[in-house]
Amino acid sequence: MAKRPVSVIEFAGYRRRASELLTDRQRDAVIDMVAYEPTCGDIMERKMTSKRSRLADDIRASLRDAHNHASGKTTKAIVHRVTPKETDAREARLMLGLSQDEFAALIGTGVGTVRKWELGTRRPSGAARTLISVIKKEPKAVRRALAKANEVA
Repeated sequence: MAKRPVSVIEFAGYRRRASELLTDRQRDAVIDMVAYEPTCGDIMERKMTSKRSRLADDIRASLRDAHNHASGKTTKAIVHRVTPKETDAREARLMLGLSQDEFAALIGTGVGTVRKWELGTRRPSGAARTLISVIKKEPKAVRRALAKANEVA
């Protein structure tokens, strides 16, 4: 299942503030984080509280830029097209023939988490990614191992 690109838009107010506080590498990491988890919020809020009036001005300017950009007007906004990487959670789940609820219970996570993995809005953690990879390669072995673990518990 191919993922659709996500647009992460940097407006001038954000760029000005980010250039003061972050390295280029950190800014790239923020763009990736926003692409994978759009509801992550303002991660720099703590660092910016000392300059409230300037922050308010930057927010107003960014809102104007966002409105102009959405209206099709030319702005100095930078649009990043990010294609989230495939998580393979859906493929692994289907290989086991399970519903999202059943798959979530099997691997010990919430069904909402599985949904977000499959939609591409979140990525599985390292341990979950490893388990998903193993499920894709050896679904029967994983099913046997987890069934034995559940018998003991």
